[in-house]
Amino acid sequence: MSGLEGEVAVVFGSTRGIGRGIAERLAADGAGVVITGRSDADGKDVEEAIRTAGGQAVFQRTDVGNEPDVAAAIDVAVQTYGRLTAVVNVAAAMELTFGGDGLADKAVDQLENEAWEKMLRNSLTYVFWSAKYAVPRMRQAGHGSIVNISSAASLQGIGGHPAYCAAKSGMNGLTRAVADAYGPENIRCNAVVLGLVASSPEVGGMLSALGPKLNKVQMLAGPASVTQAVGAVAFLVGPDSGSITGALIPVDSGMTNKLNVIDPHDIAEIIGQQRAAN
Repeated sequence: MSGLEGEVAVVFGSTRGIGRGIAERLAADGAGVVITGRSDADGKDVEEAIRTAGGQAVFQRTDVGNEPDVAAAIDVAVQTYGRLTAVVNVAAAMELTFGGDGLADKAVDQLENEAWEKMLRNSLTYVFWSAKYAVPRMRQAGHGSIVNISSAASLQGIGGHPAYCAAKSGMNGLTRAVADAYGPENIRCNAVVLGLVASSPEVGGMLSALGPKLNKVQMLAGPASVTQAVGAVAFLVGPDSGSITGALIPVDSGMTNKLNVIDPHDIAEIIGQQRAAN
């Protein structure tokens, strides 16, 4: 894979988990990176780790539910590195999936409007904002790559999580629309469709322990690793993917291509154990 020297990326939602892994990988490959998130302590920790490893990074505190914050993160990239060539949208209102803030994503006849609106604003609307403010900067740079982190839930229904499914399905459609609109200007937009990812040792152990039940929902024996998810993003940011746009690329152990003849209770158990691990 070619290096990313000269590329400049804003990674929305990069203070922990997969987002942190993406920021660290892009920086290791030579890109200048803007780290974003709501925790100053976590953000500074990632910034320091990247700089200690010899990379370029700056942290910008960002609430993706606030449009001016999203715009400011784009501006910081240009102010710090002189241009912007990549945006990776990782952030999502996962606290609703796990029932945080007294709100939870649940079946539509029980779902509060506030939870629905928060999920869409913090998982989809900000993706629109990020493209809105990034495209003019990428136009100035002469090229750009937007990578959206989608989910297998965008292609397969999960009845207890309609807001999340809707947000990720909307992300897929927005990915294609942006790709079509700006392809002639050498600005690409793709989505990485994740399935079950071992985002921490605890989650990886829990998923592996599911054994045969996990095999019912995906083709490969184990979950994807953070390294594998991050590798797909680095590829899409870099020049080796220069002819790829408008694509939904699965990194899901075959989940979205599996004929899922499965007891719904098995899915409920997997989701329940994910909640416990988080």
